[in-house]
Amino acid sequence: MASDFEKPDKIHTLYPDEIEAKMWPLPVRELLFLGKKTAPKLYNMNIKTIGDLAKFDKELLIKKFGKFGKQMWEYANGIDNSEVIYVPEKPKGIGMSTTLAVDISDIQKLENILASLVDQVCFRLRKKEMKSNVVNVSLRTKDFVDFSHQEKLMEKTDSSKTIYSVAKKLLHEMYDRKNTN
Repeated sequence: MASDFEKPDKIHTLYPDEIEAKMWPLPVRELLFLGKKTAPKLYNMNIKTIGDLAKFDKELLIKKFGKFGKQMWEYANGIDNSEVIYVPEKPKGIGMSTTLAVDISDIQKLENILASLVDQVCFRLRKKEMKSNVVNVSLRTKDFVDFSHQEKLMEKTDSSKTIYSVAKKLLHEMYDRKNTN
């Protein structure tokens, strides 16, 4: 419920002692899992706010809505005993970047940095049991001009050698383009 509140600073709390002040004045249709068809039924029972629902006779709600009546009443009162299950999503892609303390124009030094970044990306790919089918290399100059090249691979891979080979080719293309402009 707290994630739906206005958040000027992207942070909001909903502690048990704040439920009455923050949730109860809201329209009942704002309650979590309350569907479009349920709200009019509650309005007909003179339940217009979450507070009205929280104060309503729980047994009457159960009689009218069954298990869902009890659940609505509990949610309105800030009660939710369901287990929180957190399953992190597998990332869609894995990348790596670095900001250098000094500008580097020596291609050999850039290749060495690129090799290190590729090793880190490939390590993370293998750790997540993923493979890449696209290699992207981006370069930003001291003047914040961006150069970026990417190439789709014939086969997915997590091989540092394969990805570095493609990344190095892309780096050279960008480096040549940057130096001809």
